[in-house]
Amino acid sequence: MPTIPGLPCQLAFRNHDEQSIPAGLGWHPYFTLGPKADAFKLQMPECELVGIDERMLPTGKTYEYDEFSTLRPVGITVLDNCFALPVQEGKAEVLLQGERGTLHYWQETGAGKYNFLQVFIPPLRHCIALEPMTCAPDAFNNGMGLARLEPGAMLKGSFGVWVES
Repeated sequence: MPTIPGLPCQLAFRNHDEQSIPAGLGWHPYFTLGPKADAFKLQMPECELVGIDERMLPTGKTYEYDEFSTLRPVGITVLDNCFALPVQEGKAEVLLQGERGTLHYWQETGAGKYNFLQVFIPPLRHCIALEPMTCAPDAFNNGMGLARLEPGAMLKGSFGVWVES
């Protein structure tokens, strides 16, 4: 992995079984840059909102989403959503600004990488989770982004953060 400022992370999963298996990777880091997420500013990459039903399970549909295509205050926006990113080699980046600085978050995208981003603000609204995922929630049932690993195959991807004060 090339030298990247901040905290780069790589997750990997190898199938050590003798038959193929379904697999997905995800990580759930929470970030705070001040006492309330309402005061944060957020900018998200090009993405589509993954539609959900009343049980919060993906419906298989995606919708245009550009609410945070430019840096803007979170305010009272409620976020507990999965976003589908374009499946292209590279990385998707999120900016999060608060009174303690600017957080630069990135995740690797492309075939078999982190092509989904879950964004969550908990009820206390004291932080925000930016969660890289290789598949959508409930992927074992809906197949959205689910990998099928042959024996010996590996699923891996990188993501990371760095903060400017």
